Amino acid sequence: YALNDHTTRLLFNPFLNVMYILSPSKNLTFQYFSQQNLGEMSDVYRSFILTDFRSISNSTANLPRTDMNQIKIRYAHENASKMSFWNFNYSYNILKSNVSSAFELSPDAISIAYVLNKNTQFTHEFVLKVGQFLKSLAGTSSLEIKYKVNSAEQIFNTIKQELLINNMQVYPQIEWKMGNIQGRYLGAWSWFWAGNLHSDIPNKGNVLTHSASLTYSNQSKLFLTGKALS
Repeated sequence: YALNDHTTRLLFNPFLNVMYILSPSKNLTFQYFSQQNLGEMSDVYRSFILTDFRSISNSTANLPRTDMNQIKIRYAHENASKMSFWNFNYSYNILKSNVSSAFELSPDAISIAYVLNKNTQFTHEFVLKVGQFLKSLAGTSSLEIKYKVNSAEQIFNTIKQELLINNMQVYPQIEWKMGNIQGRYLGAWSWFWAGNLHSDIPNKGNVLTHSASLTYSNQSKLFLTGKALS
């Protein structure tokens, strides 16, 4: 209500990508990325918004501004003769914002307020991915493992806390073919655990999902697919 804010900002978003070829099958990549953002029209409101039956959002902050700097290092090894690959990625991210999220938690509802408060987040992410062609099954397989550590300040019930959130994700995948039958499995497993939280806030959890399918086809244009999800 009665918001009249005029803001001008010059944005400078550089990007640097350098690759060093170690051998025909190995390379090392270095990336640097910087980005500044200014809030959009959807970020400008002065009222309460009921997002669902138990969540209420409101804002008292000015137009959000963020500054992000990211460094990423990637090592890749690709063996064409054996039809396999593996790569390792490390990224470090710093995100600075003039707005913080303040949570008011109760057994009946969650209230989120965006307040004018400087907030800095640090993120480390490690990613390992391997892949191999399976000659005996005439298919491919891959495994991706991600580990992320995020450090940030949040406000819970008027108390500012420094959060340390760990997240582990595993993505196995396999595709194969035997005669007229094709199979595929894709998994998405995720675990998280957090520190420095109030006792009534869940500080760990996991999500495990699976997707498997079988497809049968003959020489005609008819095929049959069965899929299972969990």
